[in-house]
Amino acid sequence: GITKRRKTWRKLHLAFNPDTGDVVGSELTTEHVGDETALPDLVEAIDADVDRFLADGAYDGEGVSACLIAKFGHGIEIIVPPPKNAVIGDNSRRNRHLVHIAQQGRMNWQKEKGYNQRSLIEAQIGRWKTIIGGSLQASSTYWVQLNVGVALSELSCFQFTGDIMPHTVSIGSGVTI
Repeated sequence: GITKRRKTWRKLHLAFNPDTGDVVGSELTTEHVGDETALPDLVEAIDADVDRFLADGAYDGEGVSACLIAKFGHGIEIIVPPPKNAVIGDNSRRNRHLVHIAQQGRMNWQKEKGYNQRSLIEAQIGRWKTIIGGSLQASSTYWVQLNVGVALSELSCFQFTGDIMPHTVSIGSGVTI
C-alpha cells in the first residue's frame, strides 16, 4: 500500500512580558530542540531590557544562566524552580534558591520570588490557543513561520485584560477589530 509520510512537529517557543502580555520573542524549532537549546536564539531577538526571567523547570541549567547573563547582564533575576532532587553545585544563584526552598519550603519560595506570576504567561498561551488555535496548518517550515508571524501580529492588535478573549480596541481612523 501507500505509506504516508510522518508529519514533522514544530515547537513554538514564546517569550512574554507578564506585565503587558506582549510577546517579546518567538522561536520556531523542530520537535527535537529542547527549551534550553532554543533559548539563545529566543533571547537574541528580544530588544528590551529584561530584569527578571521566569520559566519552568525545563530551564534549570547552567547554560540558561550563562545565556541570560551574557544577553541581559549580571543584574537579571533568574527564577526557575530546581528539581526536588537538586543538590548544591557551582551556580551560586541556583544555590540560593535551593537553600531558601530547603529552609522555608517550595511554596514559600514561589510566593516570595513571584514565581506564581508565571501563571499569567500560561494564560497568554491559553489566549493564543483560543484565538489562533492549538496547531498551525502549513506544509513547510517557511509557511509555518509566516503563520506564526501573522498570528503574533494579530495578537498584538488586541488589548488584553483579565478575560480570556480580547476586548475591542480602536485602531487608526475609527476602524475597530
